[in-house]
Amino acid sequence: MAISGGVQSPSEVARCEDPAISATLPCASCWSKDYTKEIKVHTGKRYSDQLNAVGESYNYNFGTVQYKLSILCKTKNIVVVEIRFKIESDDAVNKVSVTQAKKSLIEGVKKYWDNQFSLKVVDPKCGTKILPIEFKVLFVKSDEHYIFKIHDKYDREGVTGYVLDVSKDTGPWTYAHEFGHCYGLPDEYGYNPDTEENDQVAYYKPDGTLDTPMSVPYNGGDPSDPASTIMAAYGNTIILKRHGWLIAIEANEIFNERGLGRRIVCDIV
Repeated sequence: MAISGGVQSPSEVARCEDPAISATLPCASCWSKDYTKEIKVHTGKRYSDQLNAVGESYNYNFGTVQYKLSILCKTKNIVVVEIRFKIESDDAVNKVSVTQAKKSLIEGVKKYWDNQFSLKVVDPKCGTKILPIEFKVLFVKSDEHYIFKIHDKYDREGVTGYVLDVSKDTGPWTYAHEFGHCYGLPDEYGYNPDTEENDQVAYYKPDGTLDTPMSVPYNGGDPSDPASTIMAAYGNTIILKRHGWLIAIEANEIFNERGLGRRIVCDIV
């Protein structure tokens, strides 16, 4: 099959005839491999942007995030976002507390993130696949994405660089919120107390365009507010498609490898 530059339309793509069912099917090369990539990216102006009340970017240095993204479109028909944690703990934190902290992190991720949305992959040659997105926590002794630092007490849990600081009694919801930061989500609230107007947060869509900025309150919202989400207000459990857009952004880069000859489009559903 000759490819003469640009993107092929479906009518230009070789298809496979199956006379037994009188149908035209995608070629055997479709969905013929799985994709795995270690993601390490700067999130600012790639996944989201933090703006003041008049729409000017703060240009905060949010650093980079790390995770493993597996798109298993051949073997399992799922997407897996995996983060590896290496445990460190204060001397005052015993083994029982470490075990409980690990359990709470896994519980928070599984309860609040697993299968909340799916990756839609549209290939002009091979058709469309809908792949549920699973989130996975691994505890390792080396080659970690983040240090899981367990303190006897820690006033406000958070991710700083590649360290997740928590208290030994941190609960599953807080772990879910912080896990969102670990794979690239911003807080959906402002950091500037010296303004009478709210800051704004804007997400980048999978096609690279910036979504409409949303007004966000200082230091967290009301969990009962219909506009609140798991990234905005303590205890809120709402997760929206925008919280998966960053996965589609990376998937678009993974699928559209050099020399493919057509454009594959990924989105979140």
